[in-house]
Amino acid sequence: MARIDTGGGTYFDPELVQQTIDKLQSVADDIRNTSLPKARSLLDTVNPAWGNEPVTASFHKPMQASHKQHVADLTAWQQKVESDIANLKAAMKYYTGADHAGADGLKKKDD
Repeated sequence: MARIDTGGGTYFDPELVQQTIDKLQSVADDIRNTSLPKARSLLDTVNPAWGNEPVTASFHKPMQASHKQHVADLTAWQQKVESDIANLKAAMKYYTGADHAGADGLKKKDD
């Protein structure tokens, strides 16, 4: 399908948009299937038996807090990527639908 002129010098290229959707879907899948499970597994980290030692305690508490933030950041990123995918799919449906409607209108006019 050719790119669609949306007016004002802007074009919508469905093939490039689909490539972007596919890439973003790959990123979302990687977050869901690899990154988040690894990050969540780190939430189970506990102080070692010698955790009362000042040096260990001073390291371990911030480390545990960073794991929680990491999971929150990955979850937010996953939601953002999935939102971007949904928006691109909606745009694709809108613009390709308009393109098909225009083509159908031209076919009917010729009949």
